[in-house]
Amino acid sequence: MTFKEAIRHSSGLMTCFLLTLLMLSAPAFSTFAMSGGAELLRSNLLSTFMLGGVIYLSIISTSLFYKEISSGTILSLLSKPVSIPAYYLGKLLGIMCALILYFFILTTVGWMSTITGTPDTASTVYNFIPMLSLSFGLLALAILAGILNYILEFNIISFIFGGWFFLNPLILAFTYWLSPSLELPLPDHAIVIEFLKAAGMMLLLLIVICSFSVALSSFTGPLLNLVFCIIFLLLCLMSTGLQESLSSGEGAIHHTLALIPDFHLFWMAEMIHLKRLITWTYLIDGAAYALSLSAAFSCMGIFALLKRDYT
Repeated sequence: MTFKEAIRHSSGLMTCFLLTLLMLSAPAFSTFAMSGGAELLRSNLLSTFMLGGVIYLSIISTSLFYKEISSGTILSLLSKPVSIPAYYLGKLLGIMCALILYFFILTTVGWMSTITGTPDTASTVYNFIPMLSLSFGLLALAILAGILNYILEFNIISFIFGGWFFLNPLILAFTYWLSPSLELPLPDHAIVIEFLKAAGMMLLLLIVICSFSVALSSFTGPLLNLVFCIIFLLLCLMSTGLQESLSSGEGAIHHTLALIPDFHLFWMAEMIHLKRLITWTYLIDGAAYALSLSAAFSCMGIFALLKRDYT
């Protein structure tokens, strides 16, 4: 039920549309690099995916979780044989399922952006097939969703989300089938694989942010939740540098910095130098680290929910 509510959220869909526009326009910005455009493009795509994911998770978690608690709807649920941990984990898993859908859609959009081309990979020739196909496909989805809503009372937003999920692989297959015959450029296989690995690292980072955001949603509103999530993200990205700069320090500040998670392990996935490879063992280690952090924040969220006075 949480997953269904999440993909029906209009602000979530608008966030995905905005991020799609930014990703599809990223090749144009990479031209300013002259050389190294492919490296700049991948860095831009991953940073857009990451920051957009933080905003998306903050909006969804507070809209679905904080709203039920503040309105008292949670009391009717807890009056049934449903424990608070089960309720909390159900919400968390539902939001994470929406995160997976968000990840799949925007990763394929980022892939299309790499196909469009950069000064490194395409010279003066650009492959606009994925961009045009995605634009017309989303327009067709919106029209079809409106018709179905009028006839069968379908939910327009959730239909577009679901249709978008199935549309992108078809567009990618169509692009790879048509581009060689038109002599249009395609990214190297190795570049695509490394981009997908890097996107997977960003997904692991967003899983940690998701558990952190849901834990905060039991007592913070949307704006405050977003501010805390961004501050948490920045601190974790800078944790290594902060610890090194204060390595000689002692006392509470030094020990507190040591407790801050190290998101640089995930942001290594940006791999500004394309010759560096992300190994599968590194991905596995990153997944274990992300799941352990997510479990810790989930326990904190359940504890806060148990201690809350619902009267």
